[in-house]
Amino acid sequence: MVWDIGVFEIMEGTYWKGFLHFHLKGKKLNGEWTLRRSAQRGKNAWTLEKAGTNRHALWAKKDDSSALSGRTMAEIAKARDREWQSNRKPKAVGKHA
Repeated sequence: MVWDIGVFEIMEGTYWKGFLHFHLKGKKLNGEWTLRRSAQRGKNAWTLEKAGTNRHALWAKKDDSSALSGRTMAEIAKARDREWQSNRKPKAVGKHA
């Protein structure tokens, strides 16, 4: 499933310092957001928070649908028309010596 698709603009901060304030314009998520690293929970623990004035919740129906196809996870699983394979060998690009 492609959960959302769109563009972003960084407003301030850097992720390697543990804080990032950015604007999203997607099919599902729009507006300002902050991403903060949680020092108490460890190096890879982050919190995503909605910022600014537009803070309405995401609809459950919208949360469970693909931004590209509109199908739910259950519909995608039932159709079984797309399946990601992590064990595929990379395709050769050009000729190798």
